[in-house]
Amino acid sequence: MDATLITVIGTLSGTLIGTLGTWIINDQKNKNDNKQAEQRRRWELEDKERAESYEKEQNKFLAYNKILKSASEHMIVTTGNYINLRDFKIKIYMDNVRPLIYENLHILDKEVVSRVRKIDTEIDKMNYLVDSEPEWIDYCAQLYDEMLEMIEHKYLD
Repeated sequence: MDATLITVIGTLSGTLIGTLGTWIINDQKNKNDNKQAEQRRRWELEDKERAESYEKEQNKFLAYNKILKSASEHMIVTTGNYINLRDFKIKIYMDNVRPLIYENLHILDKEVVSRVRKIDTEIDKMNYLVDSEPEWIDYCAQLYDEMLEMIEHKYLD
């Protein structure tokens, strides 16, 4: 009986050790597979974000190109009638440059959008008060020039 008991215990021990070893190996394999799948998902997400960022940057520069082209084709800031004050051609700005800006406002840099909104505020103020002071027009010209400088500076970054 001792030999049979030893055989049964040996067989059960071998089966238990084999089952435990298989379970440990499968558990490690599953953890490794999950880790690799997570890594692949992360890489795919990073690739997607990088592609979206690149496309957004390209679209932003296309918009800047249109704005700079329109600015060079239309003389918006000129010498004013007063000494040291410039003239800002509001109608030309509103008809030619502003539509290009607002078509792409969502992708432009915050500093540029801020200048555009300040120009719009000044124009609204002048429209509301009917008569405009030369300093207000000069301020619009200054804001417009700053906006163009910011755009041109983006090409140097």
